Amino acid sequence: MIKPKKLEPGATLGLVAASGAFIRTKFKKGCQFLESKGYKLQIGKNAFNKYGYLAGKDEERAKDINDMFENSSVDAVMCIRGGYGASRILDLLDYNLIKENPKIFIGFSDPTALQLAIYKKSKLMTFYGPMLSFDFGDSVSPFTWSSFLDVLTCSNGKIIHDFMKTEYYTVLNEGNAHGTLIGGCISLIQTLIGTDYMPDFKDKILFLEDSGEYPYRLDRIFFHLKNAGLFEGLAGVIIGNTNIPRKISKKDLKVDEILKDVFKEYDYPVIYNLPFGHCKDKLTIPQGIEGYISTSEKLIKYDVSVVD
Repeated sequence: MIKPKKLEPGATLGLVAASGAFIRTKFKKGCQFLESKGYKLQIGKNAFNKYGYLAGKDEERAKDINDMFENSSVDAVMCIRGGYGASRILDLLDYNLIKENPKIFIGFSDPTALQLAIYKKSKLMTFYGPMLSFDFGDSVSPFTWSSFLDVLTCSNGKIIHDFMKTEYYTVLNEGNAHGTLIGGCISLIQTLIGTDYMPDFKDKILFLEDSGEYPYRLDRIFFHLKNAGLFEGLAGVIIGNTNIPRKISKKDLKVDEILKDVFKEYDYPVIYNLPFGHCKDKLTIPQGIEGYISTSEKLIKYDVSVVD
């Protein structure tokens, strides 16, 4: 795997709208926050375009991503928001260009499709972490900002996420595991099944999360992934906050009950409700780094520095 260079003070962040259109007020606040931290910003030429629920036509959104990787003055690429649309541009990205110009690429939710495709085609590590509008366009979580900096600016040591302080996590299967961390939003991973953009998950530590899905929909997605064989031969699984809608039926299964049914036959560690993805306080997780998880030690640790 190719590790990108670390984020230096005063670096230039390229902002791309890879999926849905964004709210201008949140975009502006997000820009103001990052600039207040000393970063320079370069906005994609097509970022303000709209095409229905998308932030411009497919060719326009893909071009902004390709251009940011090609532009030597841009040090890292951040998605403005998620939504929907990333899956439409997978065949429009220049994966050789991305491989030859490695740099930090960060986002979560819908950008999962882009990250897994880049992992598969370009062998570049990406980062499942905060986005401009979602995380920096309102009150900013100190936890989120601290994790963002810890992961992206440190090239001299190993990163350890101690989840002893995470109050509500649940251990579904005990154990320890070494493997490459890879994953993202489960509904986006589902859309990659049967495509040439789906990586091989064998011997990987798979991280999964989603938001706004009713329990029966999560049930359906998880069992689809299981029936498709994606959970066979894994090293371990970590699952984020699933943020189910408030109005659910009394007869609905709880998410941990669904997950116990999904993973009960596997002997690798499974941890539920860790802080990443669709939550205010989120970890930045590298896609493609060798790591270690332990339910007894209550930690996630990366075996090497995640940036050069």
